Amino acid sequence: MASNYGLNTLDIRAQYSIKQLIDALIENRNLHVEEYTRACAAYNTDRSVIYTMIAKLSSELSAGFNSDVHQQLQKYWGRLSSLREPIDQRAMYDQYIELFQASTSTELTLTMSEANSIINDEWDWAVNARGIAASYTSVSKAY
Repeated sequence: MASNYGLNTLDIRAQYSIKQLIDALIENRNLHVEEYTRACAAYNTDRSVIYTMIAKLSSELSAGFNSDVHQQLQKYWGRLSSLREPIDQRAMYDQYIELFQASTSTELTLTMSEANSIINDEWDWAVNARGIAASYTSVSKAY
């Protein structure tokens, strides 16, 4: 983890209302669903374009070997193998939302790390899912 100028070594704790934590999780879940939905659409488009190009180039190769077509075909096979399917983490958000909804407490003391995970959506699994989604939603791919 990147340095937080020594803050990650401090034992800072703060009180949060259960409602505040649930609201943050619901907001983060909704943002995740939006990112995931956009990423799935782009992933499916990318995959479709790649499959179409592979079929076209394979057909051209079947008519006779051409090194340029062969190189292009290899490029598309490489693109296909590097596609990363978006990850739906709704179940993880739901699990934590249900956990806090079942709580009999009205407040909870969290460390800085715990608060960052819940409020700032810095769970390892959420960061990973955002990284994959960003590869589809922030970059225009030219095939």
